[in-house]
Amino acid sequence: MGESEINRRGKKRKIKNNKFISRAKKKMKEGRFDILDAETYEYFLRIGESLRSMTADEDKTDFCSNVLKETAGKEWDVMRHAMSSRILEAVIPVAPWADMEGIREAARDRRSWEGMGCPARVLECLLKDSARRINEDASEKVECIKFLETKSRLFLNNLESQIWETNANHVTRCCLTCCSESSENKLHEVVKEATLYVMGWGQLNDHFSNPLISGFLQILLSSARKCCPKTCDKLLKHLNKVAFLPKSAPAEEGGLPRIFLDEPLLRLLESAVTESSEKMFLKLFNNFFKDRLLPLALSDSHFALNKLILACSDKFIFEEIYAVLMESMDELAAKGRFKILTALSDRCLALTTKQGDFIQKIKVWLGCDQKEDKFTQCLLRMTKLSELNENSKIDMNGSLVLQNMFKFNKPIKVVESFLSSDPSELRAVAEDTKGSWVFNSFLTSSSVGDKSRMRLLAKMRGSYLPLASTKFGSRVFEELWKSAKFKDRQQMISELDRSLLSSQSGRVVAKKIQLELYLTDKKSWTSKHSNVKHFID
Repeated sequence: MGESEINRRGKKRKIKNNKFISRAKKKMKEGRFDILDAETYEYFLRIGESLRSMTADEDKTDFCSNVLKETAGKEWDVMRHAMSSRILEAVIPVAPWADMEGIREAARDRRSWEGMGCPARVLECLLKDSARRINEDASEKVECIKFLETKSRLFLNNLESQIWETNANHVTRCCLTCCSESSENKLHEVVKEATLYVMGWGQLNDHFSNPLISGFLQILLSSARKCCPKTCDKLLKHLNKVAFLPKSAPAEEGGLPRIFLDEPLLRLLESAVTESSEKMFLKLFNNFFKDRLLPLALSDSHFALNKLILACSDKFIFEEIYAVLMESMDELAAKGRFKILTALSDRCLALTTKQGDFIQKIKVWLGCDQKEDKFTQCLLRMTKLSELNENSKIDMNGSLVLQNMFKFNKPIKVVESFLSSDPSELRAVAEDTKGSWVFNSFLTSSSVGDKSRMRLLAKMRGSYLPLASTKFGSRVFEELWKSAKFKDRQQMISELDRSLLSSQSGRVVAKKIQLELYLTDKKSWTSKHSNVKHFID
């Protein structure tokens, strides 16, 4: 996941949390406390507001410890309430393990989780926290192993009844994930036993189209692959026999197999493809994808094909897929299947095959084979040269494909096309949320030479002040600074002034490069930075 995506999600979560607190305050004014008394409701509301403003880990630990002590005797009510349970989820990862005994006890012997969404999420949080403490080798590691194993076995021993209930199903999935990601063999055994049990449970064979069953099996596959790969291979063979092959016949003559029309089962097939060994991958490819590549790419089931491409580690199979799809570029583009091109470029990079051919075919499709200086501009927007205009926007998949191309073994023509862009075009790309990551790939790729990086720095001259002032441009400025030699850094900072401080992004950059010192005492700045390779923290 790119850094911009992480920041975007973090911002969304913050906005969502603000709305959550606002709604909770509104309910308090209206006297709507549900199962909590007014005093407890108001207390947890204050806790939620306080946690948002706290930064020091030590302060948080003591604070959360006190919260749990105040909760003593009413843990189950707190876990069942929508607002207080959410606060508990924030408290658990920070609080001392011993102080959470009351919460663990409250959920110890629960068998039915019907309508218990809030306690189920708190329990999932406890499971994840115990797994984290195990992996961090915390002082309470032994207790955490016992808790995770006991709780996992409790759910898996009651699998036949609990798998059909949404909350219990999701908690069981969490148990499998946590056990598989641990380094403890006894927790791996839990996953192995669950896998073998599912293979012998005949009743399940009629319910692969149930979203709950499909979702559970997807998690079971990924968990088994991590900690017991041989058992995972057995499960894949079993699923291929009882779940996939019965749906391999076309729904209608000349159509796709029925499995592609059954969404829960299709998601399970995608997971099987992702977690399969080379031998099983070949079987799944031959049974469901071979000779249907283009129809699949053009159908609503194209995500399955995308997963197949990304999971392909066999160069010969990939080249077969590549040949079929690259011959039909216009059809793929007409349907907007640019994500498939991204997957193909990813495999070209990983398997070091068809890289030059991929660049040439994309170039021809975009109409840039005779106008190579416009190639990267068209690619970034996934727009043919004849249709390119000032309103054409940068496309996410176009950006990802270009990032991969810069990492190809011989991207010289792509590099030349990028460097032939006007400074205004380069700045527009740098300041775009999707385009800015192209600079990361260009500046860090081992296939792009130092001279090309220096040419890019020269191209950007005159743009550094506006670039450093914007959210995404400032990040590109930082990457350019890291790649620049001292002489080039002097050129970059010479273009900046105190107007940079008018934006939040600009202030961050100014602090990192010590702009104020440069503006007041250039000699000291030069002495301090002449041998520095990285930002000052």
